Order: sequence, then structure tokens, then C-alpha cells
Amino acid sequence: MFQATGLSIQQLEATFYDLPEDRVTERLRAVGLEPTPQFWEYANSDEARAYQYIVVAGRDPGKLLQPIPLREKAVMEHARLTAELASAAAEVARLRARIDRIERMPLYRMARSVRNALRGGRNA
Repeated sequence: MFQATGLSIQQLEATFYDLPEDRVTERLRAVGLEPTPQFWEYANSDEARAYQYIVVAGRDPGKLLQPIPLREKAVMEHARLTAELASAAAEVARLRARIDRIERMPLYRMARSVRNALRGGRNA
């Protein structure tokens, strides 16, 4: 994103938010999950604990910096896909309603009957 606008990342920091392990365990158990050693290993990583990233960017034409790879969080991807799915479901419902209205129209029914008769009685 920064490179596309001609900027480079000059400084990257993160603020962290930690919950006590007993509260995390309590919340996981409330939804039927049990924390494993692998869970705690990941949960204690900086990536999992980061609450927000603080980026300082600027133009530096004399120096090309290597881009800092920032992985898209699975939660962010999930939220994006969930919103996209909801939008697609709403569009499907809207289109089904239009099709239903058209299929209830007497003129459509008559045209469909004529079409089917010309095709030899097929419903296609």
C-alpha cells in the first residue's frame, strides 16, 4: 500500500494488549474450546498480542527500503469474506425475488407455454 503511493516505511511499532491466561482460558471454555500448548505458544507471540500497528512512512527518493512484509490477519480476512458473503446472499435474495415476480406475470406464463409448445413440451 505504501509503495503504491511512493512512500516507504521508515518505522514500524506495535502496541500490545494482553489478557491474563485464566481469562483467556475462561473465554475459550465458554465456547467449548480448550487451550493447547501450541495455542499458548502462538498466543504469546508478538503477532498474536499486537493490538495495533504504528507506521511512520515518508518519501525518501535517495534510499530504497525493503518492504516490510505484513501478513493479513486471518480475522481480518474472515471479516472481509463474511461481509462479502452477506452481500452476495442479499443479491441472490434480490434476484430470486425478481425472478419470482416475473414468473407470476400472466404474460410470462403465456410466453413460456408457447415456447414449451414450440420446443415439443420441454420445460427448458
